[in-house]
Amino acid sequence: MDIQIEFEGIAHIIEKFNQKTVQQATSSALNKTADQTLTFVSKEIREEYNITAAEVRKNLRVTYRANNSSLTACISGKGRGFSLFSFSAKQAGVIANKKSFRYTRKASRTGAQSQLRHGGAVTVLVRLSSGRKEVHTVPKAFIQQTRSGTQGVFMRKGKERTPLKFLYGPGVGKLLGTKNLSQKSREFAIRKFRELLPHELAFYLGKNS
Repeated sequence: MDIQIEFEGIAHIIEKFNQKTVQQATSSALNKTADQTLTFVSKEIREEYNITAAEVRKNLRVTYRANNSSLTACISGKGRGFSLFSFSAKQAGVIANKKSFRYTRKASRTGAQSQLRHGGAVTVLVRLSSGRKEVHTVPKAFIQQTRSGTQGVFMRKGKERTPLKFLYGPGVGKLLGTKNLSQKSREFAIRKFRELLPHELAFYLGKNS
């Protein structure tokens, strides 16, 4: 999902001032608007969703900056989604953190020799205001650690124990595309640009005079 910031109506301003000066001021105002909108979007996402600032920064960028010949700036959210495990995933009977992965006494045992252990339902916290929600999949989702040490929420692709499917939650691109956040971001960008342009215009008029 992208947020594109453009400036329209430059013609009547150029009639009053030097074209190069207006272009310099406009591109500068657009780029500052893009940077401040990026910060605004990051804050909005973190206030609504259980995502860290570092995770947002990895997937949210100003992908295009304005210049004198192209008065457009663009903010893009990318990524296929964050690991569902990163949304504070929990499972009854399982302890999973950076230091260890193990089953507790609450884990049930199955199989002929009762060697296989299973935890309970997996819950995650995606949207802060909604509280923890159970992950509903068929077959049932579970938390596991791979041989490489990667912890995640998985589900089996068939009746056999393998292969497994790694489960993902929403990514920055999807969150940025939600109607509420997209509208708020565009409104913020328009308001911020209108605040910045007169200051940038005054600066470049003084600099080029």
